[in-house]
Amino acid sequence: MFNKKKYIEDGSIQKTLKKSLDFENTLVDIRRKSEKRAWIIAGISTFSSLCLLGGLFYVLPLKEKEPYLVMADIYTGQSTVAKLSGNWNSMAITQNEAVNKSNISHFIIARESFDSQIIYDNDWATVYSMSVSNVSDAYRNFMNKSNPNSPFNIYGSSQSIRVKILSIVLNDNGKVDGRNPSATVRFQRFLLNKGTGISQFIDSNVATLTYTYNNNLKMDEKYRLKNPLGFQVLSYRVDPDSSAIPDQEFVNNPPTSTLVTPDSNTQTEPINSNGNEQKNAVQDTSVPISTAK
Repeated sequence: MFNKKKYIEDGSIQKTLKKSLDFENTLVDIRRKSEKRAWIIAGISTFSSLCLLGGLFYVLPLKEKEPYLVMADIYTGQSTVAKLSGNWNSMAITQNEAVNKSNISHFIIARESFDSQIIYDNDWATVYSMSVSNVSDAYRNFMNKSNPNSPFNIYGSSQSIRVKILSIVLNDNGKVDGRNPSATVRFQRFLLNKGTGISQFIDSNVATLTYTYNNNLKMDEKYRLKNPLGFQVLSYRVDPDSSAIPDQEFVNNPPTSTLVTPDSNTQTEPINSNGNEQKNAVQDTSVPISTAK
């Protein structure tokens, strides 16, 4: 009887031990399955993140925007389109549309404006630094005080001419078939009475010019500040713009005098602000750019 009781007790112990071992094995299996599941989820998450990142880099260039500025003239309806962004990595800075228009605008304003008090400090230096000798010589002869049609003799110091740029159209942005790039500029001139501050409309004109950039241009520092890129106007012509309509505020008050183009046969001596001969301080040379000391 005692042996039977002992056998029963031994059987219960075996069952209890077996259950304990089974429980531990179950916990180990659960932990292994949990770790495996965690690694699978982590791998899927990493793969998804890499895919999303690659997709972002793929579609990112499609989000780039290239702004354009569209300007329409209210009188003629002529429109111009200007690209406001440029490829500065593969395109030379002098070929950028914005730089070309900026240089052309500075030249036109300096060439067509007149103010006897500041012409030698600003306009004169700008025209000389941005034009070749034949263009600058024509400007110098026109402004010569010995010329009866000079603005100095017509307007004096009490009046000045202001220029308003209407549009700038670049006919080509680079040399094509050996030809230099050109531009067409529409502008208006107004006569300003310094005493009263009243402006009167003079005329509307169309300027046609050809230009280039000369990297071997030697000039003084004051001229280099006006023209750092070596912009040079090769030819310049102004024609009346018959299609333009002046602003209404100027129609009722026509100008008392107009700017007359001097005779092409008129030959005068160049002058500067001191009344002496003005020499061309901008020279075209084959040596690298240098600054006069």
